[in-house]
Amino acid sequence: METLALLLNARRNERGSIDFDLPEPVIEFDADQKMTNITRSERNIAHRLIEEFMLSANRAVAGYLLRRGLETLHRVHEKPEARKVLEFEEMAKAFGYTLGVEDLHRREVPVKHGRVPAPARAGRPDSRGHGRERGMKITCRARKS
Repeated sequence: METLALLLNARRNERGSIDFDLPEPVIEFDADQKMTNITRSERNIAHRLIEEFMLSANRAVAGYLLRRGLETLHRVHEKPEARKVLEFEEMAKAFGYTLGVEDLHRREVPVKHGRVPAPARAGRPDSRGHGRERGMKITCRARKS
């Protein structure tokens, strides 16, 4: 079962899944219900087995329902904004992790609400801003450690 779970995890990673294999916090209380400590929970192969097989079961059920044309509710993870991915990568690097995305340190990122005036036409410097505004893009550079 361990071999199968690791194979399922490898395939999931190949499809672009991010694996946050992090221990959950365990909050300890005294007899008066006051918090006394926070520790990490134990995370072992049994947790990985449950997670991978649960995800596989979810995909199997979704495929079954889809093939039969049955309407269902499901959660969709929208594509993250490029700027947020860069910010997350920078934070993760501070803890020694990375998303492993090539050339993420310098990217042009469209800014959602930014607009810039139209450039001047050739030979007519007074025409700047007299035309359709264009979406703004900025170049993001993550700090290199």
